[in-house]
Amino acid sequence: MIYRIPISPLPEVEKVGHIRYRSGWSESYCHRRNVLIYVVSGEFTYAFSTGESIRLEGGNHLLIPAGLSYKATAGADCDYYYVHFTCTEPLESVEESLVVANLTEDGDAQRQARMSVYSGDSRKEIYVAKTGGHTERNKSLQYRLSRCAEFRQGVSPLDRMRLLNQFFTVLISLAAATGEQLLETKHLSPSLVKLTRYVEENYPATLSLDTLSAHSGLSKQYIMRLFREQLGMTVTQYINEVRLRKSLDLLSFHSLSVSEVAYAVGFSGIYYFDRVFKKAYAITPTEFQKTHRLVQKNHPLKNQASTEEMQ
Repeated sequence: MIYRIPISPLPEVEKVGHIRYRSGWSESYCHRRNVLIYVVSGEFTYAFSTGESIRLEGGNHLLIPAGLSYKATAGADCDYYYVHFTCTEPLESVEESLVVANLTEDGDAQRQARMSVYSGDSRKEIYVAKTGGHTERNKSLQYRLSRCAEFRQGVSPLDRMRLLNQFFTVLISLAAATGEQLLETKHLSPSLVKLTRYVEENYPATLSLDTLSAHSGLSKQYIMRLFREQLGMTVTQYINEVRLRKSLDLLSFHSLSVSEVAYAVGFSGIYYFDRVFKKAYAITPTEFQKTHRLVQKNHPLKNQASTEEMQ
């Protein structure tokens, strides 16, 4: 199931918490607000009044619409975050086919925007799967949610803005994961899915059209056609796009120099990285790092339980 989440204006965050439970704990709830659950470790079972039952483990999220009754049971010892939030409209489920169509349309608009061709209004909603796993994004999501818990304790308008920004970034990350999964399974051919997955898993290594051809056993001409017809880009452009996406987290969450980030994500040199990054984001990696770095001295990723009230 996929939920449509209105983002104009941004969702309001009412409560944030970080909790640990021992196995065997069980409780029933029915909240007035939407709830996002993100499990850091352990396992949960959520049994809903609709008869549906969902098992969560570390790295999984769960979206629960307001007014839906459920019972949560901790299997193994659990460590999880929760966020209670409201939107201008109730969360509603949408068909996968509609989401795929909208995401494909957005992708086409984004490619046109890269060529300075802008058309239409930006979408005022995002799509997030009811539940899903986030191995690759796990550390980033934990960090963002720990910041949400921290800013929720503040009272200034600036703390409020920071809270909304961090939570919106969490939702965007979940929406990106949902979109990637849908487009892989619904839009791309099996051969291209395997190729893109190989790039995602091996982006720090030396990658090229020759590499993909040797790995897959497919001809270079066929691979080029797959990327051009189904993704609207060349193999090199896709490899660079993956590496740039990975570099954003490193620039934001790690105390690495720009040159160290460039080599960590697979670019052959700092100058090429700088040129490709600026072309994609209209800002240099150095400028991005200065304005977006979230790593603070003596502020490691928080793993301890919050002292906020229990869910």
